[in-house]
Amino acid sequence: MKSLYISRYIVLVALLSSLSAFVAFALTVEDLLAEMPARDPAHAASLFAQAAQWDDTQLVALCDRILPFEESSDAEAQLALHGLANYVMGPEGGAYRDKAARLFEETLNRTSHLESRRFFMSLLRVCGDDATVVALAPYLCDAELFDDAIRTLEAISGDAAIGLLANVACDGMPDGFDTAVETALMRMGDTVLVDTDATGLDPLVLAAATSPPGRDDADRVANLCRAALRDHDVAPHARSLALRALVNAQGVTAFPDLIEAAKASEPLVWGTALQLAATMPGEAISRSWVQWLPDLPEQARPQTVYMLGYRDDAASREAVLAALADDDLEMRLAAAETIGRHGGSEALAALERAMSNADSNAEIQTMKQAMLQLPEPDVSRMAAQGALQGDTAQRVAYLEIIAARLADEHLPIVRQCLEDEESRVRRAAMNTLAETGANEDMTLLLDHLLAATAEAEANVARTALIGIADKYDARSDALAHVLKQMEGASMAGRTRLLGVLGAFGDGAALEAVRGIVETALFEEPRDDSLGEAALETLGAWRNADACDLLLDIFGRLDRDEPRMTALRQLINAVSRTIEDEAKQLAVLKKAQAVCRNDAEAQAVTEAVTPLQPDGQE
Repeated sequence: MKSLYISRYIVLVALLSSLSAFVAFALTVEDLLAEMPARDPAHAASLFAQAAQWDDTQLVALCDRILPFEESSDAEAQLALHGLANYVMGPEGGAYRDKAARLFEETLNRTSHLESRRFFMSLLRVCGDDATVVALAPYLCDAELFDDAIRTLEAISGDAAIGLLANVACDGMPDGFDTAVETALMRMGDTVLVDTDATGLDPLVLAAATSPPGRDDADRVANLCRAALRDHDVAPHARSLALRALVNAQGVTAFPDLIEAAKASEPLVWGTALQLAATMPGEAISRSWVQWLPDLPEQARPQTVYMLGYRDDAASREAVLAALADDDLEMRLAAAETIGRHGGSEALAALERAMSNADSNAEIQTMKQAMLQLPEPDVSRMAAQGALQGDTAQRVAYLEIIAARLADEHLPIVRQCLEDEESRVRRAAMNTLAETGANEDMTLLLDHLLAATAEAEANVARTALIGIADKYDARSDALAHVLKQMEGASMAGRTRLLGVLGAFGDGAALEAVRGIVETALFEEPRDDSLGEAALETLGAWRNADACDLLLDIFGRLDRDEPRMTALRQLINAVSRTIEDEAKQLAVLKKAQAVCRNDAEAQAVTEAVTPLQPDGQE
């Protein structure tokens, strides 16, 4: 009977495998995004097993969905990429780890947006390897990205990462750079390679630093270690080794020595003390660290909180909660980095209080990321309440949480934020609508597009409108809304609406622009301003389909000024959308054949000349 079950299991696995291979071929980027967030771990594994097998074109398209939140918030793409990064670290996806890491490195180098670079570094913290260390090296001396790069190197760890950090040299870096490097090296201390011959330590101590000494040698080793720790002429890395040997020799009995070492001025010494303390079991150890916390050096206190955050007992949890309300910013940040692993309503309430008191964007972002580690529905419910109160940056962060969690149950509050007096809040609300909005929100966004006093806000409204249209497969409805609004809009409004059509960039939108050009430039009464705006939209079109339309319009126009506008936009479109120079030349030659005056001929000649083989005219 048992063998029968095994046979059935093998057949089932074979069937599922063949089905998975078929689906892997069929799954598209849009299919994957439509399934985000995954229903459960099994569903996620099935999706990412297929995505991991994609070719570079599909994977790059997925990465290209990541843009700064101010420009576009694609929560599904973020969830998908995080899921892929985690999948390739598991036994089923391990064969694709190298592929994913190289993809994320390439995207990191290709994008110029600060937030996007930080996002891809966060993925490399999950699946990066030794080769990633080389890719991260240029970012260590970047004043805005060094902290992210250091944290990523620390997560990867290993000799390559340690060697890079130990030898990094950057000029003019902000305050905190040196401490960040030293702290990362301290946390990676277990793998630091030390020249033991240069330490001056007794061979017994050196041996005990890597493995516990025998019972007969334990007391002698402990005495030698304590002597080395008291001798400040001994180098910090040697005292660090002595501290490890002491704990190996005496275990919890060495705890007072760790407290004393934590008061040292050298980061390597106090860092090693904290690292060793984290491994000592028992709540009594945690309570002792909490008791000594006020007496530790200022630079060691946040790292002590960080260490306590990784201890699973009530005393540590209480200390981390208390640190979230500390006067020292570094203490609050250290607490926020680890509080999410404990979870619970107390953690969320403490983060909410910390967010309300945060006075810098860096702290607000840290609190937001900590909140996003906690489960639903509590997080998005709290974010919905916070989106209507507090400072601008805090309300924006809460709206970003609603978007990241796809919490469409809070749409009424998001819509309410569209009327906020602060432009940043309105833009964040629009971005959140792009992720959570309903079909009817397209009309609302069109109204805001036309009413916006700044182009930045109008651009966000346009992006959000397109996001909703694509989410509900409702481009035809959106197109109808745009054309209806075009009838009574001002010239500035019409230009913005043309921008929506250009952003759609598909065949239906192109036909709509064709109709606008026909009405504006060929029918009475003519509207040259609208016609010129429509021609400029075609000149910036995303594919070469616009070239044929511009060529046709140029050949049919009979007035000099609109003709020259159409010709300039045609030349722009040809160079932007046609890669093959021979095909560019063919289109421009057609334009050259219908030129009517010297100015037009000269414009085409200037465009054609660089494309001509030498000696030809």
